[in-house]
Amino acid sequence: MRELKRREVVAYTGLMTVATFVTGGINFVFNMVVGKLIGPVEYGVLSPLMGSLFSLLSMPVMGLQLFMNQSLGEIFRENPQGIRSFIRFLFMSLMKILVVLEIVLFLAIPLLQVWLKLPDKAVLMVLFVIVLVNYVQIFFYAVLQFQHEFLLLFWVTTVTTLMKLGLGIVLALKWKTAFSLMFAYLVPMVLAAFVYGWMLWQWYRELPNTGCGRYQHFWKSFVVSMVSGGAYMVLSSFDVLLVRSFFLNQAVVGTYAMAGLIARASFFLASAFTTVFLPVMAKRKERSHLLTLWGLGVLVVILLGYTGCVWIFRSLIAEGFLGGNYPGLKEYLAPYTFWFIPYALISFLVSFYTVHKSLVYGALIGLGVIAQGVLFSVWHESISQALLIVGGVGYGLLFCFVVEILWQRRRA
Repeated sequence: MRELKRREVVAYTGLMTVATFVTGGINFVFNMVVGKLIGPVEYGVLSPLMGSLFSLLSMPVMGLQLFMNQSLGEIFRENPQGIRSFIRFLFMSLMKILVVLEIVLFLAIPLLQVWLKLPDKAVLMVLFVIVLVNYVQIFFYAVLQFQHEFLLLFWVTTVTTLMKLGLGIVLALKWKTAFSLMFAYLVPMVLAAFVYGWMLWQWYRELPNTGCGRYQHFWKSFVVSMVSGGAYMVLSSFDVLLVRSFFLNQAVVGTYAMAGLIARASFFLASAFTTVFLPVMAKRKERSHLLTLWGLGVLVVILLGYTGCVWIFRSLIAEGFLGGNYPGLKEYLAPYTFWFIPYALISFLVSFYTVHKSLVYGALIGLGVIAQGVLFSVWHESISQALLIVGGVGYGLLFCFVVEILWQRRRA
């Protein structure tokens, strides 16, 4: 029976891993296709908003998802009858966070419009609605994940991502604006939230109502999870927002965002390593330092190979597929991909710091975000300067992480 259970867990883990890579691949195709259809100026609006600012605003809910993955199982083991009251506590806490966040965001619209040089406020308003729906959707997703509804999650995620691609192409062909394309994000997200919510309600209403417990002590764990789960999202997407803010030529912003899309594809390689290494390190914690350093070495070789492929096919991407509509993209593709290598490596290192439950990861990444902001405020005359800042901060952080891991290994 135990062996059967283990096989079931392995099968479902594999299914969700496949879903992650499939949806990631579809999202990559979505960005390439709509980027080709709407051009650099409009893509220079869409990518910073739906890629970078959306990631920043999603930081609390990503932390909530990580926290729920840990805490729901803990509550179920300690008090299975109290799971209903705990879910209610989490949902009410989420609503409080959302109310405060949405009020702050709507008050900040004039400031954000000026900072990001946006032509109108409508795109920000739609973005904030998308953020709201995303918070609710991820909450439902995390609870269904706890219920092991992996097959449902796989199909809904895959179908809605394909819907996003199809709707995005139609909207890009018809209107060719960033504003219209935001509905390609919103509509599938609303559908997913509805399906998840309906399925969750069918299960929730059958749970015993044992009253409301006291769960305030979980707030500390939530904050730690938010820092660990969201800090890297901020670091890896902040540069696109900074370029949007400091550069006047909007076509150049679109070129930078498109080059960033190609460079960030390296995260798929790092994610594959993380999927494999996290359970291995959890079982062999005493050897996690050596395993991490070995994994970094192998991943460096793979990422350098990916950078070489980008350099070889840079003309095909920039001039063939995108029709030469993104000025300077051919020159920036390979350098951006090379300078972004440390960010993919740093995303791999989250496995090590998750196993060791260390806050060093979040602290160093926070320093990296501050460094990017300060350096961009001083040097922002060209894309080459922006890439040097991104690369310098990335390689500097990677060096600090490697030194810290070696120091921990020496102490162990």
